[in-house]
Amino acid sequence: MKNLHLFFLNISSNKKKLLIPIVLFALLTGHAQLVENPYDSDGWSILDPANTSKILYVSSSGDDSTAEVYSNTAGEVGSNPILPSGTIRAFRTIGAAMQNVSNGDAAWILLKRGDVFYQRIGNYKKNGESLTRPIVFASYGPGNQPPLLKTGSNAGISACCRDTRHIWFIGLSFYAHTRNPNDPEYVGHQGGDGFNFYAAKNHTIENLLIEGCTFNFYRSNVLQTLRGGFIENVRIRRNTFRNNYGTTNDNGEVIHSQGLFTSNIKGGFLLEENIFDHNGWYSRAVNGAPAVSRATIFNHNTYFYHTENAIFRGNAFHRPSSIGTKWANTDSGDAANITIDNNLYNDCEVAISMGGNDDTQPHRFKDITIKENVVTSIGLSQQTNRTLGWNIGINDWDGGDVMRNLIIHQTNPSVNNVRGISVTGENRNLSISKNIIYNLGTGDMFRISALVNNTNVSITDNEITQSASRTGGFMVNMVDDDYRSIMSNNTFELQDDTSNAFNVDGSRYSLNSWMTQTGATNTITPAYPDPSRSFDRYITEVLGLSGRDEYYQNLEGMNYLNWDTAYTAAPINAWIKEGFGNSFLSTTTNEPARASSINVFPNPGSGVLKVKSLIDGHYEVYNQLGQIVLSGIFNQDNDINLTKQPSGLYLINLYDSSNKRVKTTKYLKK
Repeated sequence: MKNLHLFFLNISSNKKKLLIPIVLFALLTGHAQLVENPYDSDGWSILDPANTSKILYVSSSGDDSTAEVYSNTAGEVGSNPILPSGTIRAFRTIGAAMQNVSNGDAAWILLKRGDVFYQRIGNYKKNGESLTRPIVFASYGPGNQPPLLKTGSNAGISACCRDTRHIWFIGLSFYAHTRNPNDPEYVGHQGGDGFNFYAAKNHTIENLLIEGCTFNFYRSNVLQTLRGGFIENVRIRRNTFRNNYGTTNDNGEVIHSQGLFTSNIKGGFLLEENIFDHNGWYSRAVNGAPAVSRATIFNHNTYFYHTENAIFRGNAFHRPSSIGTKWANTDSGDAANITIDNNLYNDCEVAISMGGNDDTQPHRFKDITIKENVVTSIGLSQQTNRTLGWNIGINDWDGGDVMRNLIIHQTNPSVNNVRGISVTGENRNLSISKNIIYNLGTGDMFRISALVNNTNVSITDNEITQSASRTGGFMVNMVDDDYRSIMSNNTFELQDDTSNAFNVDGSRYSLNSWMTQTGATNTITPAYPDPSRSFDRYITEVLGLSGRDEYYQNLEGMNYLNWDTAYTAAPINAWIKEGFGNSFLSTTTNEPARASSINVFPNPGSGVLKVKSLIDGHYEVYNQLGQIVLSGIFNQDNDINLTKQPSGLYLINLYDSSNKRVKTTKYLKK
């Protein structure tokens, strides 16, 4: 049986799509128990109907009394369960379908695309058969929109207290519609979580995949255990988490809200290519804003507590109430083996905080890597009305690297408490190297304070350029002691007065004095080819949009069926990094950078697509049956005309002059 993907299943020839064989493989990164199923060439998990024994269809126009359960070989199903070849009898309710699934089954529950369900998956209790034969919740049909579950004040998915094993959710949209003040069905702020997976003591959450889903206007999304419970092999990929905000308990007290909250994960966690935007708040912290929806310092895009063996790569974190990625831990070594790689942090009050809340225990974070991230526009919107803009915070690490990050363009003049990289607490075996800090506002580029028993800590080979608009703060601020021995061979470029650029426990130093005592250099920072490249320029020059508002508005429509990688972290980061042209920065993003050099818009649209490209090549357009309906060449500025084609969803492959596919995008013709 041919390997099948949930979208464009009929175009899997070797020429057009590479399907990786169904062989599960463990990541060889030291991250325990994390197993990734294979992906197709567009980056989506592959489903093979040979790995299911039951297929159940659910439609808002179905009938629970006449619905049927199908095998994967049923004639009505055909070779492609996502686009069944015959007339199928669907259930009307998810609950009725689930009554036909037993614990340990390998079943697919497929919801009809474009249908609206005033239902939820609810208190989930069934487990799949195995790693390769899970229970799958996904979608079917030729529709252009994913199934939409309007769950109101209820949780979208909940699984409490018992084992939860081998469950995948792919391509579903969850919407707490009664919590959106702009929705005609708005009721109020009370509501539940988009998903809440909870393992009690001696129970396990295992082989959980959440991919290509949207979670909008919930309180939070939660993955947690009690001590003694266990979570392993959880993958959260290519979802959007937006507009989650707080609620109140029975006593009227405001409950904190996060885009995603995890607690006590021990055995393998992957957070990859997700988009987090505007979580933890609905209203800015201004007079008159309701307390329940107001931005506070306690609400974040993501909050991770006692989390080990985690990989975060290619995620975008926009406009949280406060922090983009917050990490908290109270015990030594109880947050360990964490990699934060090539993520985008935009307009956070604090981008990455690795060490907050408790400093009574030393070495609370073990073997941490923060690399290749782009951090920009920190403090721009001042969601909580504070004037701080902190980029990367380090506290109580036992082994770690902070390297090759790009920290740039803090432009809000009201934000006068800026920190580029700050180090505090008790650290050992810590290296901070080859980071670029450029064009930050008023504050400290490096802030070092309250260090205790630090051993083998070094800050070397970083490049720091002072903004011409800076009116205060220091290039290096050693607040309460002399830590100059940990700094060497860093490059500083100052664009204004240099006499008081460095502080050591109250004593001020010029650049020349600092160079003499630390081995720093005042050689002008290498001539970056285009350092003004920014998130805002990417939006207008690459995406062809009017500005941030249109970008955020377009995120509302991002889902599994029209996922546009141009809106995600990797191509944004690659384009910005090219402006700095520095050997520090990874070359692993070259392919996304090439992809971001071609933009096709508007999407959705009426059939005429503009192609803005820095390269020449050709394109092929496929319909949902996998048939080529149009092909041609493109150059730096021309159109793809689909006005003669019917409305629907199309896939567009774009190739360079050597016939190598550079980009694939899905296009919705209205």
